[in-house]
Formats: sequence, structure tokens, C-alpha cells
Amino acid sequence: MAVYVNTNVSSLNGRRYLNNVQNQLTTTYQRLSSGIDHVN
Repeated sequence: MAVYVNTNVSSLNGRRYLNNVQNQLTTTYQRLSSGIDHVN
């Protein structure tokens, strides 16, 4: 009996991209709210 594992690679890539964008947005909001206006 064979076991097949299907993965939706496009969905995984999209999710990773979305997580990256959300992290960047969080960082931007933190910088705006703290008055930091430059990127290290």
C-alpha cells in the first residue's frame, strides 16, 4: 500500500510571503509609533 503526500507548494510560498510582509509591517508600525525614522 502506497502513501501519497500532496503539498500545495504555491500555497506554502504564498503563506511564507504573507508572513514576511506582516512582519515588515509590524516593524514599520513599531518604528512609526516610537519615532524611529531610519533603517539600520
